[in-house]
Amino acid sequence: GVVEWASAGKWLGNEFLRHILKARIFALVVDMDSYEASFDKLTTVFDEIILYIHQRFVGSTEFGEPIESVTLELKGEDGYIILECIVQIDGKTELLFQKAIQIVANKYDMVNDKDISTEFVQALAIHIQSHFQTKRWRSVSTADLLKNTFVVSAATHEGISLWTQALARMIKDREIKHIFLFDTVATETITHERITDVTEQEL
Repeated sequence: GVVEWASAGKWLGNEFLRHILKARIFALVVDMDSYEASFDKLTTVFDEIILYIHQRFVGSTEFGEPIESVTLELKGEDGYIILECIVQIDGKTELLFQKAIQIVANKYDMVNDKDISTEFVQALAIHIQSHFQTKRWRSVSTADLLKNTFVVSAATHEGISLWTQALARMIKDREIKHIFLFDTVATETITHERITDVTEQEL
């Protein structure tokens, strides 16, 4: 649901992005029916999340003193991929939160070939590594990327069970550090109103 320029308010923009602060795990879905376009969409999602976090916290005083800087690192830890946010407050660095990352390569039913899916996943891992190195962030190893990438088909459910089992293991085995604030973010009350006599133009 995150599109390019979401951090600047495009589409649902920050209304959507602010909910990422409450999530402990990101399952980033990439379609296997196209190569470079899918790769670029995935790194765009990474970039928009990171831009939003920078905009959200740099200069913020919600933890007392103003946050002077925000550093984000994608790294391998205990075989998992972790996005870690470190902030500097009053000259001291503190861990603000961690997010675990899983990559889900969807639409295997459109490819239906093990060799092609393996080639896709390997090319994707190289693309992600290169993207993060270009951004001068600490990059995660290809081995960790491959271990945390799951080939599935939402249409036929192939691979879904293996992925959800891995997700359950991660939740059980890995303590993902996060600040309590993100569990208490207030959400607006949503009201629904039944609309009748909708014209074709309104529809």
